[in-house]
Amino acid sequence: MMMVFAVSESVKLSESFLISLVGFAVVFAALIVIMYMVRLITVLSKIIGDGKPPVVSEQPPVPASAGPRLMPAAGSSGEIVLKDVDEKTAALIMAIVADELRAPLNELRFKSIRMK
Repeated sequence: MMMVFAVSESVKLSESFLISLVGFAVVFAALIVIMYMVRLITVLSKIIGDGKPPVVSEQPPVPASAGPRLMPAAGSSGEIVLKDVDEKTAALIMAIVADELRAPLNELRFKSIRMK
């Protein structure tokens, strides 16, 4: 059995724009669906792997009796205790450690720095 297709020899400019617009819409819709599928799989794997849902914010609770406190800067990991060290020396030590580890400073957490 032979199939014969009718081929239009000319397509108007407006029709070609409409066809390409529909094509772009289909591609972007598929990308959005894939994006949400990846997010869903990530959340499900964290829930299954840890046994608990992922924590959105790890800010420690502030007791009511503590009074007004300054919030840490964005990317900060909290407070640091300096023992017999000035702030400039502590900053230099943290920068050197981050450089030696080849890690961004905001991904490291320093609990205390002290001089012997």
